[in-house]
Amino acid sequence: MKFVGQLNKGETKMLSLIADYFISKDDFFHAIEVYQKMGDYKNLALVYIRTNQWDDVSFLLIFLYHINLYIMLLL
Repeated sequence: MKFVGQLNKGETKMLSLIADYFISKDDFFHAIEVYQKMGDYKNLALVYIRTNQWDDVSFLLIFLYHINLYIMLLL
């Protein structure tokens, strides 16, 4: 994870590969950290679902709904 911390969040290909590696090793905790750093909410939600973290899925969906609503109001 020290290496992940040194990467820029814009380096999505490398971060995606690292997250895939963590998932292949069933290390969901670190995969979640990588997806959070990337802002990859789709894969973050999929990991939450895969690990039955339903409260986190609900929170993430509500968070994304409010962000989308805010953006729509700005337009």
